[in-house]
Amino acid sequence: MLALAGYAALIAWHREPVAGVASAQPLRERQLPPPEHLAAGADRPVGDAVPTDASSTWAADEVEVAIVVNGAPNAPPTAGVLVTTADTQAPLAWLPFGDAPGTSSRRWTMQVPRRPLRVFVAEQHASAASAWWASTSLSAPSTGQQIDIDAAPHPVTLHLDLPGAAPLRSRPFALRRIGEPAWRLPRSGPAGLTIDPAKPWTLALGAGDYELEPLLDGPWQPAAISVRGPLEQRLTFARRPRADRP
Repeated sequence: MLALAGYAALIAWHREPVAGVASAQPLRERQLPPPEHLAAGADRPVGDAVPTDASSTWAADEVEVAIVVNGAPNAPPTAGVLVTTADTQAPLAWLPFGDAPGTSSRRWTMQVPRRPLRVFVAEQHASAASAWWASTSLSAPSTGQQIDIDAAPHPVTLHLDLPGAAPLRSRPFALRRIGEPAWRLPRSGPAGLTIDPAKPWTLALGAGDYELEPLLDGPWQPAAISVRGPLEQRLTFARRPRADRP
């Protein structure tokens, strides 16, 4: 039996490979293709700022308009004009005041889609759509149309009196622009603005009607603020009648 087993092993060792079956080959290192050069602009690092591209959707139906901002001769260098779509507020362009220097007025020309738009004039780009000095809406701009906006920010100084309130050095307040629920100062958080009522509060506001309401030890009745030019005003807050309290 051992002889037969040895003979069978010897036969198998000399057997030719089966036709049609490839013999195993050693693994070879895969050669990668040489790197390709990217097209111009395609190698922008992730996170870099890119131009606003919302207008490309309507590029086939654009018109040229002029935007003229009157007033704001002493506006800070961060100020400018934000143009957005009216329905979704998709940003179309930011026009810095520095690109159109002037004293009594500043003028830009630009291409805009022929669709409803919103134009904001504000102190900062980041908060332009929520803390503007002035804004206007366009239903359908036409070729050559001039959009005039009076946007002078006015210095406002407020003196706050809260009779019967605890003498705290800082209190939360809510400042609202009447008829504009989306308007809010940049530093306003869920708890409102923190103000020291013992000191005058100075800020810049566009022309309009506002109300200021204390948010602690209330409820308080909001105090009205009407801005039509430089303003200094003393606000004496009163508590709401008992029937209005929650």
